Amino acid sequence: MLRTPKASTERPDHSRGSPAAHLVALLFVSLLVLLVAAAGAFVALSSSRDGAESARTLIAISAGAAVVSLGLSWMLRQRELEAKEREGQSVRVSEEELRTILDSIADGIIATDEAGRVMRMNRVAETLSGWRSAAARGKPLAEVLQLVHEGTTTPLDSPLAQVLAEGVNGNLAYDATLVTRDGTVHPIGDSIAPIRGNDGKIAGAAVVFRDVTRERDGETRFRRVLGAAPDAMIIAKDDGSISFVNAQATVLFGYSSQEFATLKVEDLLPASMRGPHAAHRHAYHADPTVRPMGKGNMPLRGLRKDGTTFPAAISLSPLRTHEGVFAIAAVRDITAEREAQAALERAKERAEAANRELEAFSYSVAHDLRAPLRSIDGFSRALLEDHGPALPESGRADLETVCAAARRMGELIDDLLALSRVTRGEIRRVPTDLTALAREVASHLARRHPERVVEVDIAEGMAADVDPRLFRVALENLLGNAWKFTRKVGAARIIVGRKSDGEHAFFVQDNGAGFAMERAGRLFIAFQRLHRDGEFEGNGIGLATVERVVHRHGGRIWAEAEVGKGATFLFTVGEAS
Repeated sequence: MLRTPKASTERPDHSRGSPAAHLVALLFVSLLVLLVAAAGAFVALSSSRDGAESARTLIAISAGAAVVSLGLSWMLRQRELEAKEREGQSVRVSEEELRTILDSIADGIIATDEAGRVMRMNRVAETLSGWRSAAARGKPLAEVLQLVHEGTTTPLDSPLAQVLAEGVNGNLAYDATLVTRDGTVHPIGDSIAPIRGNDGKIAGAAVVFRDVTRERDGETRFRRVLGAAPDAMIIAKDDGSISFVNAQATVLFGYSSQEFATLKVEDLLPASMRGPHAAHRHAYHADPTVRPMGKGNMPLRGLRKDGTTFPAAISLSPLRTHEGVFAIAAVRDITAEREAQAALERAKERAEAANRELEAFSYSVAHDLRAPLRSIDGFSRALLEDHGPALPESGRADLETVCAAARRMGELIDDLLALSRVTRGEIRRVPTDLTALAREVASHLARRHPERVVEVDIAEGMAADVDPRLFRVALENLLGNAWKFTRKVGAARIIVGRKSDGEHAFFVQDNGAGFAMERAGRLFIAFQRLHRDGEFEGNGIGLATVERVVHRHGGRIWAEAEVGKGATFLFTVGEAS
């Protein structure tokens, strides 16, 4: 709201103490003096000769007084004229200053009277509208500012009438376009405020407007980006009214763009969620941030035009504009994700049940197989001990083969059970000192093979959040392999450390037999071996076990090697969930 300056609405009061009043008073006194003198002279002339002389003297004095009075009157009149001239100059200076100020403003400004007729325009307003101020003065604002809807070109009602009637500020619609006097068009944004006099009454309105072509182009590009988004995009005001939707929103909810314009966001929610959502909406606009909608595990659902609902994932982002803060909601139907999650849960339950059955089967098989194996091995050894000398050499050799096969079968059963234990069961991740764990494993290997001399270099400060029980199994296999495959090297060396590159992978490196990299694809397959049984012992279970341990920790394992120059096994550990 604007108020007119006091000086421009009050007229000067000349009724008291003004030069004009003084002039009238002096003229009246002068005439009065002359009349008195004339009366006195008449009396003197009537009485005597001396009276005539007195009358002449009185008349002279009266005339002098009248001349003085007239002189003073002339001087006061001159002052009055000079004051008026100075006042006129001041008005002209104020007018020029006001025009200079208005013309220096980058927005167009039009002032109207209380009837909505144009009274004043600045230069920007003249440029944007195509009207000169002199030509526009006195014309209705609607004739000078011809407004239409962008795209449809249908006439647009100005809020001027409401501003003048109610004394409230007003704004044009978002898609307002100005048709200039020569027919060209400009998208504009504006605001209208009432002008009030000192008595508080509305004396007119001030219209401030500007060319928003650049902003409108940016908004158009922004809307195109939202239109290409894969999710349903909805832009809403702080009162919940919807100002924009993309094509995906019309498909998801079943409303047309025109229908969306008549809705509020609460209309897109089931009835049970509308009341709480209105409060959440007010809270969001009080502190607008980028965040997902909903808290915790609160389920969100959308309501389609046909009355059906769907589970929804909604994220919110604030959009700050000159019209205020809008909320951008990205809405996604997560029915397929929910169904996939449910299927995954069912598959997990089936897998856990199968694991339990496999565990029971493994122990059952281990128990059932161990007894006959022990019998085969035991009786074969008893036969060799009791009747060995009576048996031919080939018979004793066959019995030795039976005993060795029974022992190997027992080892395979033990390895299978170990692999099964690694695969099943819950992981308990805790901060673990891998340096200390590797040293314990290396010390155990040195005690088991006192005849070996192996240089073991273990880096300091290696730690990770892992299950220490499972990683002990992994390091036992990795260091055990390195110990085994350096057996034929004169100066055996094993290094345990951590890379300083991007992945920060741990590694176990040896200078042993190595292997050909083209065969590396078989490394982590159970019972697959890259060396002949006569070269190095083993069942082909160790690396398969290590791989399962690493995978269960969210990491990966790979190898680098060269025949005769050793091998390096590297592995990473995923972040604890």
